[in-house]
Amino acid sequence: MYNSLTYFSDTRNSLWEEQAFFKDYVRSGMTVLDAGCGNGRLLELFDGKKITYVGMDNSAKLLEKAQQYAHKFPNVSSRFFEGSILSVPLPDSSVDILFCIATLHHIPSRTLQIKAAKEFRRVLKPGGILCMTNWYLSAQTKYSTMQIRQRIMHPRMYAGFSYRDFLIPWHMKDKTLYRFYYAFSPLELKRVLREAGFLQVDNSVSFGARDWSGMKTKRNIITVARSARG
Repeated sequence: MYNSLTYFSDTRNSLWEEQAFFKDYVRSGMTVLDAGCGNGRLLELFDGKKITYVGMDNSAKLLEKAQQYAHKFPNVSSRFFEGSILSVPLPDSSVDILFCIATLHHIPSRTLQIKAAKEFRRVLKPGGILCMTNWYLSAQTKYSTMQIRQRIMHPRMYAGFSYRDFLIPWHMKDKTLYRFYYAFSPLELKRVLREAGFLQVDNSVSFGARDWSGMKTKRNIITVARSARG
């Protein structure tokens, strides 16, 4: 049966340019946690490297797809489990590098965002690396305009939400689903990670299609952070 999860997986079957950016941070022998792994597409990043891959997601159906996809990468020793980035079911200091791709921006409050970041730092080994991408929504005029229109036409929809909280429609055949996003800025991300105990945080920005003026729009915030060495 073709449902929303199947559709979601089918629209995410290859690496984004931002994900390929992280390739040089991964070395053979590392233990990798993919927090919010979805259908496991990040495995392509590790092709040819001998690593231990741990895929975590809160969707059992997407994990099934990830397990099937993992068979294409015999060099990778992989395992998968259900879990939340707010409470990662792994021991302290157990992974060398942690990927959180397009996931933290779904967490709705600063308190919970910091809680997730503290979990990332907890499971990383001393000096371990956090690699993240988050949608740079606040830099894209069309979504700010959409949010204003939604607030005017459907005021209850945003009851209790801040101006950085977005409900983005996702159209699937005859359905329209709404997904929550928090519109991080690079400075906010740095503050969240610093408060969680990361000492070195570097952000850069990727660019997508050109807007009405011909300028390329800012698309994603790319983050590389390191936990404190022991």
